[in-house]
Amino acid sequence: MEEALFKIRCHLNSKLQNQRQPALLLVALEDTIREQQQQLLPISYHSLLLSTLDEAISSTNTDMVSSAIYLEATVIKFIDNNVLHNQYQIFESLLQLLPKFSANTPTLKALLVVYEEFYKSLDPHQLQLSSFKSSYTEILKLSVDARPKVRKLAQACITNILTFSDSQAHAYLPITTSWVIKSFNDLVKKSNNAPSETGIHLCAFVNTLNAIWPIQSLPKLANSLLSTPHLGNSFLTSSSYQLLSQLLSNKSSHTAFEEEKLKTLVESITASLPKPDDTLLLTPWLGILDSAISAYARHDANAAAVVILNIWPKIFNAHGLASANTDVRKAAENACCGIIRWGMSVDMIKNTVESNGGVNISPILDSILVSLNGISHRHSIPNVLNVLTALISKLRVRFTYPGPTAAESLIAQHLTTIADLRQLPNFEFREKTDDVFGMALEVCGPAYVLNLLPLNLDPSLQAKGKEGRAYLLPIMRTRITNTSLDFFVKQLVPLSSQMFEHASESKNKNKDLEAKIYNTLMEQIWSTFPSFCNLPIDLTVGLSDEFASMLSNVLYSQPQLRSSVLKGLRNLVEKNVSLQKSQGPPEELKKAFNGLSQHEASVNIDYLKTIAPNLLSVLFDLFGTVSRESRGMIGEVIADYLTIASEKDISGTYKKLSKSLLETLPQHNVKMAKAAKSNKTFNAAADNLIAPHTTMDLLILLSPHLNAKLTANAWELATSDQVLMSEDQAVQKKAYRMLNKLCENHRELFAADDGSRIDKAINTLTNTDNISGGVKRDRLEVFTSLVRFIPSDKLHYIVSVVPEAVLGVKETNERARSAAFELLLELGKKMEKGGRIERGIVDENDEDAMETTTATETVNADINEYFTILSAGLAGSTPHFISATLTSLARVLFEFKESLDKTLIDNLLSTLHIFVGSTNKEIVKSGIGLVKVTITSLSSELVFAHLDTLIPALLGWKKENKNHFKANIRHIFERLVKKFGVDVVDQYTPEADKKLITNIRKRAQRAKKGKSGKEDEGDILDEDDDANKKSKGTDAFEDALYGSESEFEESDDEDDKSKNKAGKKADKKNAKNAKNTSNTYIREDDGELVDLLDKGVINNLTSFDPSKQSKRKLPGQEAQKYELDDMGKLIIKDDDAVKKDEEPVDKVAGSAYLHNLESEDGITMGRDGRVRFNKKRDRSVEDDEEDGQKDVKMADEDSSKKKKKNKQGTVGVGKEFKSKRAGGDVTAKGGQQPYAYVPLNQTKKLSRGGQGPRLDVTGKKKGRSGKK
Repeated sequence: MEEALFKIRCHLNSKLQNQRQPALLLVALEDTIREQQQQLLPISYHSLLLSTLDEAISSTNTDMVSSAIYLEATVIKFIDNNVLHNQYQIFESLLQLLPKFSANTPTLKALLVVYEEFYKSLDPHQLQLSSFKSSYTEILKLSVDARPKVRKLAQACITNILTFSDSQAHAYLPITTSWVIKSFNDLVKKSNNAPSETGIHLCAFVNTLNAIWPIQSLPKLANSLLSTPHLGNSFLTSSSYQLLSQLLSNKSSHTAFEEEKLKTLVESITASLPKPDDTLLLTPWLGILDSAISAYARHDANAAAVVILNIWPKIFNAHGLASANTDVRKAAENACCGIIRWGMSVDMIKNTVESNGGVNISPILDSILVSLNGISHRHSIPNVLNVLTALISKLRVRFTYPGPTAAESLIAQHLTTIADLRQLPNFEFREKTDDVFGMALEVCGPAYVLNLLPLNLDPSLQAKGKEGRAYLLPIMRTRITNTSLDFFVKQLVPLSSQMFEHASESKNKNKDLEAKIYNTLMEQIWSTFPSFCNLPIDLTVGLSDEFASMLSNVLYSQPQLRSSVLKGLRNLVEKNVSLQKSQGPPEELKKAFNGLSQHEASVNIDYLKTIAPNLLSVLFDLFGTVSRESRGMIGEVIADYLTIASEKDISGTYKKLSKSLLETLPQHNVKMAKAAKSNKTFNAAADNLIAPHTTMDLLILLSPHLNAKLTANAWELATSDQVLMSEDQAVQKKAYRMLNKLCENHRELFAADDGSRIDKAINTLTNTDNISGGVKRDRLEVFTSLVRFIPSDKLHYIVSVVPEAVLGVKETNERARSAAFELLLELGKKMEKGGRIERGIVDENDEDAMETTTATETVNADINEYFTILSAGLAGSTPHFISATLTSLARVLFEFKESLDKTLIDNLLSTLHIFVGSTNKEIVKSGIGLVKVTITSLSSELVFAHLDTLIPALLGWKKENKNHFKANIRHIFERLVKKFGVDVVDQYTPEADKKLITNIRKRAQRAKKGKSGKEDEGDILDEDDDANKKSKGTDAFEDALYGSESEFEESDDEDDKSKNKAGKKADKKNAKNAKNTSNTYIREDDGELVDLLDKGVINNLTSFDPSKQSKRKLPGQEAQKYELDDMGKLIIKDDDAVKKDEEPVDKVAGSAYLHNLESEDGITMGRDGRVRFNKKRDRSVEDDEEDGQKDVKMADEDSSKKKKKNKQGTVGVGKEFKSKRAGGDVTAKGGQQPYAYVPLNQTKKLSRGGQGPRLDVTGKKKGRSGKK
């Protein structure tokens, strides 16, 4: 509440009356509360405002009533409903204000807010009072008001009132529905005289009540909505159809209708079929048809089947998919898919499969097949393919179990037709056909599809004219699931072997391209292996010992296939384990997963356990032979198979690995130490002693699966000196990762302990020497995990961990900084839970430890104590530690601002200006970050008390460009201006720096003017609030700390933006019109005529204009422009030579007419028909001379203007002797003397008393004689 009131209080000196009046009233109320020695609580404001309202109403002071209502709208949100419930009589007296202020928009909006809160506090008995009912009816009328803001707020007010109680329907819900239906009926009765805007507003209002609209009143509303087309307003009819479609989409909507009423509704919808060219109504009509038929099918599936077959030809042809409008086609596609999904019954499918003569889907199948072969649906082929995809998905039902799906009996001809279309060279919708094939593979399985459409990858088959279908392989990779693994073993594995043989033969024949193609095909075949391993129905048969052995050989010998094999092995375990843990009914699971349930999954897992030891040995061996970059996926497969391995196998594996590590690690450490002393770089990857790295990685994978005894042993192993303080940084890093794994997966390691193990663990880690820089992130993560296990009576360990967490926020590695922040928050959460801290128990050898008392002192742990511990770092000895402490305090303050004591925060803010004004830029940078966090997250009261010290300190860095200080300072002041107002910030700003505040204010005004051009002036209810803005980043603290982008940077060019925006709108409109236009073209190749009755005509139809497409160049087309010599070789001439050869020809051939007009012997004909001979010199020569002078650049604009004057008749004389920089004349060596002379040829008079050109001897402009 204080934030909202502070924004009002800032307008105390505003020049606008509607802003200043509430601020003055607020200040007066606060003074009165203080005089009464009461606290500034919401109830205090509320009581005084109600008394002020009573007096203002009695005295008919309109301005005072408006201000009081505005303040009450701000305060009433924070008043308990029980208080408002007891003041219902006061509320009843306020109802008289609604008609008085109905024309005053700002006051009316505030009244609606007040009424909403009071209405939500009334009980059912109070709601029955006539005064409240009548006032509620007036609010209902405002929901269709012509003013957008009032209408929107009234609709929100009604919705909030009706949805406030979750237990039962609101008492005013019947009143609302009756008023809406009556309004619609009145609208229909008025016929053509009815305002269509009211109906559109009513539809929008009902749309907001869609979630709570009573189903019982749906039939009456549906009848009213279906009557709107008689009004003749297409927009109102469209809104009505859209609303009814949303209401009928409710799954329980069919229960509101009686059978006859629902039948009548469907018949009315089908009878009100718009014209095919009425695109505005067709789109919503198709939506309502989809919803109505779906609801009808839930009520009576057999009757809905008849309706579907009757209406299908219309929506599939001219009134839908065959329409020229894109939006209509899309709506028809959605309607067809919805009818197929919800309206098509299983009985219809069964009748079609069994051909028993009942109502079936044969007409639907036939219409889709005809549209694929004809040209009437050429522009809607993508929509037809989407409908077919939905139909295949619906046909996944099985009538005999186990047995084929219905799709296998009905879609064979459709798939072959689509395959023929896809093979056409100019077919444009291959992506949609791939969706159809993908759904067929998913529903029918790869065996059915590949039997119908063979791959034909073998060259011998393609030589016989059979077309290859390699495009099916990528589709199989993503769409196959829950199928036969044995099919892959018997069909695709031999095919991959053939591709491998063809690749080898091609490579031996130096046919590298063919070899690459066959290798790619082999990889694509194996890329389908993970999909076949996704819940295979015959795992025990397909994964035989022979096939498992082959997989091992592939892992060793075929690195390019290793990824696919590993993914398949993972799927075998993960999918079966997931199915085994499923809680669904077994019968339902068998229907969904082709006969698999929890029992079959358990059988598969037991079978995988038998091959797990051998497979793990292969994977362990492979893990040690591949590079580090390739170990990730192998490690994931090892981890999966360890989850199903027996405890005996895991125990034996751990003992072997730990023994190997203890044997190889000492020698490795010695070698690393020697390399460090000799300053030589040790290449571990090329050394045989890389075994410790591999062993540590395997131990990390094994850690989550160890029993309690081995877990304790593994912890001792990882914390031993030779591992944790190894000379090799990689070993240290892996040790910390192993400790982190043990903490995450074995909580019993510390939970059942008395605290001695956690004590030993923290002491060991905090006293560890030789810590490498690259292990900081893993080390901090281990501390984060250990903090959760610290007992509440031993929280003094936190003090030992805090320095490392604080220093971690300054790490250069981003992940290490994130881990440090996470550790700081985890420490704060642990302290917030409570406990005891013994302040005297701190490691004396820790130089960075916070200063504590020497004597043991026990204090209670809470978040304030933790904040105090962190604040002690501000007295650190180094700037680096002080800077890290400021950043840590910013993070903790942002997270726990609601729990921290206000006194602690106030003490921190009182000293913050010292750090911001520091001479050390590292400290200043962190201090500025802390200031940004405080301004963004803390209340205005806390920050306002320290503006007098913070603002001058911040302004000291406003001109510093380093470390982005200047941008950060500007951003902070923009936030301050928005939080406190310009006047408050300007009050504490020194006179020399007020230009910055003025600039921010002007930019803010320009931005506001550009954004709110249509807003109501002076409406202070619509002020922007930071809380309503979404964070740009993924972390709110990161935005608060590092976000320094100015909010008004792009507000300078509003005019250009508006122009661009208008241009974009025009472009969008043109694009939409072009989109809704039917663009179908016939492509004619080589001048051949197109037979429109041919089946392959679809290949010659396109949606792109062929004349606008760049024509493909034929072979040898480029060579035709070159000449050939006697030997047949190309003669390629230089560009200059070509020009010299071409110029004379062009001169003679192309300029004869111009030469006749411009030459001395040329003639022209006047308007009177007389012939005139050219007496001037050849104008073509003059043009050549002018062209030659165009390359000369003039010095400035004045010279170019003089040149134009010379052409008009002024001749400059003696300019070659004029000095450019000073007075006097310039004498050229060996040239003429600078005497004034006039050539005789320039003084020649024209015949018949004509005047010659004007002479300019002085070179001065007209009017400048040189006299003063």
